[in-house]
Amino acid sequence: MNLPPLVDISAADPIVVADLWNLSLEDSIINAFRNRAELEQQLVQREISQQQRRVALSATGPQVGLFAAYNVDNNLTQETGFDDNFSFGAQFNMRLFDGGAARANADQEEFNIASAEVQFASTRDNIRFEVEQAYLNLQASFANIQTASLALTQASESLRLARLRFQAGVGIQSDVLRAQTQLTQAEVNRLQAVRAITDR
Repeated sequence: MNLPPLVDISAADPIVVADLWNLSLEDSIINAFRNRAELEQQLVQREISQQQRRVALSATGPQVGLFAAYNVDNNLTQETGFDDNFSFGAQFNMRLFDGGAARANADQEEFNIASAEVQFASTRDNIRFEVEQAYLNLQASFANIQTASLALTQASESLRLARLRFQAGVGIQSDVLRAQTQLTQAEVNRLQAVRAITDR
């Protein structure tokens, strides 16, 4: 960074553990299932395919329609005024033979339903795996922080003892410098362990 050696460089904000994850693994998985849109999409796709299957099968059934109309006519050459016309009726259609197209469309929609269910199960399994992996990684990271904190405490104590020995005349300067290096490395290791949680 090309700074003079006397400049003390430090982070603007301290690196600390933000908060602990208080949910159990099963609660975490349940929350993930509730909050992931991919699962809802597969359920909606299955519902769409079920409705389209019903539509495809309805093409072979009888279809009844009712209609009604009202017209007002005025022939300008007559002096009788406006003529009212009413018409209404019913219509009945039934396809006797469609070459199996309706059944084929219904079969395709059954395949789409099965495909949506398989995709739902696969997506659910992937979400469960991701949550389990993240949860276990988080637990391992907290264990790493505890180990690094213990190593930092031990390095601080080693430096304190090395300084006391040096001041008493029974230790040498290189022991103090080695203890300072070990303390610095322990601090770096703990910060990296804390940062590993925030990076996930």
